[in-house]
Amino acid sequence: MKKAFLSLLIIFGSIISYSQSKNIVGAWLWRDSTISFSLFINADGTIAKHIGPINETILEKNLKRGTYKFKDKQKLIITWADNSSETGNVKFINNAMLQIQMKISETNTIKTYTFRKVIDEEVELKKN
Repeated sequence: MKKAFLSLLIIFGSIISYSQSKNIVGAWLWRDSTISFSLFINADGTIAKHIGPINETILEKNLKRGTYKFKDKQKLIITWADNSSETGNVKFINNAMLQIQMKISETNTIKTYTFRKVIDEEVELKKN
């Protein structure tokens, strides 16, 4: 009985630890050779976007801000502060990568972006 319980505990523990959380909240980055596209998605329903040259510093003044809804773990609906809107279909590749298919309104084409999640690690320095 103990062996069966231990086996089940190991199996369910590994399933839980390797499953995808499908969490869209965080900082996401897409780049090509010249352009950088960043999305900052907050748990409170706010979102900010920055698109610019790859070497441009992201500052508060050059962010486009708005609100978002994430429906059915696959559809991202964004309403920007200027009342424009964008929708995208989201596909999670793993916990650190996702694809968003967005319609470009100027050209009426669909573009797929593969974003990487930006993860900051806090470094704690030892005090003397």
